[in-house]
Amino acid sequence: VIVVEDMFYNMPTRKKAFRSEMEEHRQIVDVVGRYSLAYPHVGWTVRKLSGGTGSSDVNTPAKSTTRRNIATIFGKDVERELLEVDRALPVSGVSMKGLVSNANWSSNKSVVVLFINGRLVDCAPVRKVVEMVYLQYLPKGRKPFIFLHFSMPSRSVDVNVHPSKREVRFLNETEVLESVQLAMEEVLAGANDSRVFDTAALHPSLTASHSGGKAGQKAAMKQTALPQTSGTTTSTSVQSSSSASASVSTAATALPLPAPKKGPCFEPFAQSA
Repeated sequence: VIVVEDMFYNMPTRKKAFRSEMEEHRQIVDVVGRYSLAYPHVGWTVRKLSGGTGSSDVNTPAKSTTRRNIATIFGKDVERELLEVDRALPVSGVSMKGLVSNANWSSNKSVVVLFINGRLVDCAPVRKVVEMVYLQYLPKGRKPFIFLHFSMPSRSVDVNVHPSKREVRFLNETEVLESVQLAMEEVLAGANDSRVFDTAALHPSLTASHSGGKAGQKAAMKQTALPQTSGTTTSTSVQSSSSASASVSTAATALPLPAPKKGPCFEPFAQSA
């Protein structure tokens, strides 16, 4: 068990530069969750002691697997659509392995988890190259899930790009990036035999109004007219105009009848093979 307390007792200015307690806790949870992917054999638990609910924000068992921890941290929907990457790059001493999402999964926000020699890092060139490969597979604006762990000689890594040591660069960057791009294209192309698309069915009234012009609109309005109720005299009138408006009047109250749309409720996404 590792316990860290009163870290900034002699640096109050540094402590004041922090954001809210909730935001700092969120960042801690994010970092620990990402480390659980690179070290699945270690059990990870994050629990907020002061002001928390007592439940764990991160809780992965020891002797787990990277795939299982991804399901725990990022959800089972991601885990079901993962492809394994394990390549020795044609650059001296450089290899990469990990798990990446296939073309059936995407999100509004990109999730890119990069490790180099066991350390969580950020490398903008690698991230951009990987996301560029996915442009030909994902709909516009959608992002993938990426977990890649690189191994390379320590002398090839430059950690002095940023004061936080989070951003890194490495030697032979152009060759490494080209190799990463080719490897990712091969992985995705080999798993692109089948695709899954979400579809929706059009309401019959919308289909009729779209295909039959005014005649279809009248038919659609008749379908949505209020039914007769037993014991009550109901007067129903349907009026159509050039603007495709309609109204229903009853003896008790007047209920507006929504105008049928002139086109389908969605535009299907066209995906090229």
